Amino acid sequence: MDRRHLKQIKSLINEIGSLKIEGADKPDLPALTIIYEAWYSKSLRIVQNLIPERLEDFVSAYKHSRSSPVNFINYSIQDFLMGFKVDHPSEQHYGLVLVKRLILRQVGILSSALKDRPVPESFSEFMSQKDFYSEVLDQAQKLFEMNKPASASVLAAAVLENYLRWRWRRRNIRVSEQRRSLMEINDILFKFRTYNQSIWVRIQGLIRVAEACLDPQEKAPPKREIGSFIADVRKVVGSSGL
Repeated sequence: MDRRHLKQIKSLINEIGSLKIEGADKPDLPALTIIYEAWYSKSLRIVQNLIPERLEDFVSAYKHSRSSPVNFINYSIQDFLMGFKVDHPSEQHYGLVLVKRLILRQVGILSSALKDRPVPESFSEFMSQKDFYSEVLDQAQKLFEMNKPASASVLAAAVLENYLRWRWRRRNIRVSEQRRSLMEINDILFKFRTYNQSIWVRIQGLIRVAEACLDPQEKAPPKREIGSFIADVRKVVGSSGL
């Protein structure tokens, strides 16, 4: 990935991080719709160009192909913007909660474009790769300090995913890592003796937090846990022993 694409992704993440999303019955919904639709169009082009294999996931958060009525399983961002509501048995305004998580899911997919950075072949280039991760994690830390823990956690989760897939390619494992879960990737990297058991256990714990940060159906981790998550991802990807 060139610096221009990195700058675009950072700008788009900052833009959506400052967007105030309230109930679908609020009078500012038309303005929110205009801002989000413009953001979606710009982000969609990034996903199409850099990570086309994630295009379907990105679009499905925006609009859902369904034959059944709107419910909390098939709810989409487009439904929210059109004013459709959905109730959840345990939460009166579940639609608002869900649309925020769906947008965060899109931010996570957009951030995963970082994995298309060319794989370095020498140790000196590996150090550059770690510097690249450090720069992105610095941005995650800034978002966290600006009281935007959800956006910060998505960036850190994207770095973790990027790093594991990068190690997979560096190890020259003769199968594709695409469409494999992060848990599967971590298990296989451990079996190939890419790192020891203590590192494997540490990464397993980080993956559980990452998946909770990115999955719209999961409850978001508490802010304190996200702060620790960012710091732990930095330790993993910056360790000279890996």
